[in-house]
Amino acid sequence: MWWIRSIKQNTEKEKQRLLNNQAELDTLRERLVLILVTVLPLVTILQWGLSFFTDSLTQRRPAYLTISVILLVIELFYRLWKRPQFTYFLIAITLTAYEAVKNSYYTPGMPSTMEICILFIIPLFLPMKSIYVTGIQMCSAILYMLIAMPIKPAFIRGEECINIVLASLVALILGQVERKAILENYELKRIAYIEERTDTLTGVCNRRKLFEDVKALESEYTGDIGLFVLDIDYFKDYNDTYGHLQGDECLKAISRLLRTVGQSASFDVYRYGGEEFVGLVKNQTAIAVGEICERIRREVEDLQLRHIKSVNGIVTVCIGYSVSNAQQRKNYEALFLEADTAVYKAKESGKNRVIRFS
Repeated sequence: MWWIRSIKQNTEKEKQRLLNNQAELDTLRERLVLILVTVLPLVTILQWGLSFFTDSLTQRRPAYLTISVILLVIELFYRLWKRPQFTYFLIAITLTAYEAVKNSYYTPGMPSTMEICILFIIPLFLPMKSIYVTGIQMCSAILYMLIAMPIKPAFIRGEECINIVLASLVALILGQVERKAILENYELKRIAYIEERTDTLTGVCNRRKLFEDVKALESEYTGDIGLFVLDIDYFKDYNDTYGHLQGDECLKAISRLLRTVGQSASFDVYRYGGEEFVGLVKNQTAIAVGEICERIRREVEDLQLRHIKSVNGIVTVCIGYSVSNAQQRKNYEALFLEADTAVYKAKESGKNRVIRFS
């Protein structure tokens, strides 16, 4: 059936978006739940304090005190164990039970508007799998009716049941829309972030991402860092001979090779500009970085990309590299300058070679 396929597709899309943006959504949930566990006890404690000065609230003083204590315990639980999803489940159920008891005993003839608000607010605080959010909404609605219906006057029970059932259905529908909008917003931000830091032609990271990663490494990483600069030999002649479209294909082929080697040798690849690529190698010795560079040089030869203006008749590359370690710590500018100097030495020495800065 088409509608079953549609549900499956939407479920898979939702799961993928949750996975893609897991870190950001986890941060959002933690922030929202932290606000709740901080503000709600303060509100109920304030209500309890006001009950000493307002006659109409005197009867509710035990309820205010009880809910304040429970919310403080939930806040303590959250601050100790950092379980935002389970904490929010506890908050939703606790507020539902509190609202059911308070509304039934103190205003039995009035329908519950607070419980309806709880049903609508739940999805806003839980951008997570639909089944979890729906489960919390249903538990909240059922718990309210189980507690409130036996206590409520007979003349309002029917109206109250209808209100809660309708509110639950509408909340479920709107909850799907709210959650979908939140996930789409985060997905669009993620895609925009990637596009801003990805080279359009080759698909590898661009210079902006390189600067960001190096800045993070300089402030956080204390291990060995190797940096190499790769320059395609006679690339201007290649463009002049075969055209810029074929030149683009050459760049794509080199970038694909770099990504493949990078995945197996664990280094990050960036297009610095034109025919230059940069690689960042972490936690490797200078000898290991040199071996990686030599492997790249050989595998570019193995591509056998025809280039009649090249000395070898095929596309080749020069690679220069430098290494920063605990004994000789260098900043990024110095590291890049050394690798760049080394690659130009390689080009002056006859092309198609790897040279370490010394």
